[in-house]
Amino acid sequence: TQYFASVTGVDRAVGRILEHLDRLGLAASTLVVFTTDQGFNVGHHGLWGKGNASNPRNLYDTSMRIPMLLRQKGRIAPGKTVEAPVSSYDFVPTLLEWLNLPPSPGRNLPGKSFAALLRGEKTEWTDTVYGEYGQARMIRTQRAKYVHRANGGPHELYDLAADPGENTNLA
Repeated sequence: TQYFASVTGVDRAVGRILEHLDRLGLAASTLVVFTTDQGFNVGHHGLWGKGNASNPRNLYDTSMRIPMLLRQKGRIAPGKTVEAPVSSYDFVPTLLEWLNLPPSPGRNLPGKSFAALLRGEKTEWTDTVYGEYGQARMIRTQRAKYVHRANGGPHELYDLAADPGENTNLA
């Protein structure tokens, strides 16, 4: 119950901030980003916590998918959902483009801006993301996910189209 109370408290506080921006007339000129550093298992796969809730470390979507909500009135449509898989690497290029700022000189940022996706524009986008946690490495598309562990396993393969809950390891 502590987890759910915490989520409720954060939701209430973020709502108050958004209401305050509306009252001050700043909602159209303020990009609000709410995110975290990892997903969280709340009983999924018998786990409570993030990727380190298991040994070996798990790379289930419930651990790897990161909540990210963005709001800017008049620029991002209310209720807009980006279905394309994006990576944390993509956040900085997106923010720089959104704010009309150039990348830092001499920096080779590995990500790609998803600002066009936020604006609802058609754009070329890959459906592949990569992840790692300790000895485990993952490659994921919208259709499938493969997890390889450098220490010999267990390796995992999921058909996400048929098994979005990652319940049947096909490896």
